[in-house]
Amino acid sequence: MRNSRETAVAGSVGIQLNLKSEGTHVYNSPIKDLSGSIIRAHEEAGWMLHSRITIWKSPVVEMTRTKALGLLHKQLKKDSGRSRAGMPDYLLVFRKPGDNLRPITHTDDSFPVERWQEWASPVWMTVDQTNVLNAAVARQAQDEKHLCPLQLDVIHRALVMWSAPDDTVLSPFMGIGSEGVESLKIGRKFIGIELKEAYFSQAVAHVDAKDRQAVIAY
Repeated sequence: MRNSRETAVAGSVGIQLNLKSEGTHVYNSPIKDLSGSIIRAHEEAGWMLHSRITIWKSPVVEMTRTKALGLLHKQLKKDSGRSRAGMPDYLLVFRKPGDNLRPITHTDDSFPVERWQEWASPVWMTVDQTNVLNAAVARQAQDEKHLCPLQLDVIHRALVMWSAPDDTVLSPFMGIGSEGVESLKIGRKFIGIELKEAYFSQAVAHVDAKDRQAVIAY
């Protein structure tokens, strides 16, 4: 998820990682540091890591969906040396060096201090994991087993924090259009790019229900 400010002196870009893709549930395979690789790639391209937010996810839900051995209670009883914690999501936020030429301002009414105290936490505990667009209709037989769309709560927070009304948000991997729906909902413009035709068609349907006239999609 990128907004148009990335072309300015102090642009910003956010990337949400679902750590299901960082690791593997094969018994003796290590967890791969995908987030670290992404941070290094952005730093090499001139971006600065601005914030890294951990998004809490239920280990019970993960265990139910993935049957990961490390999360099973029977594995704990058999050999807890193989047990592990559940995997969260991360939201990585990068910015360009320099001043922000178009400040993103808020008021006490639009952004109360109580909300800021919650959002300033390095761990977001109140993200609704069920608040997502429906990916089932876009799924095809060859898709990965655990395809999971972005939580709309996370997208909403990122847009409020790091974009202003009438900014243009770019999603180079649009998927089923979650970022487009949230962008239009709070008065942003949207450009989405998606390689997979089934996902693209579903994204168009989702944003069309919101306001297709405000969307530029490729």
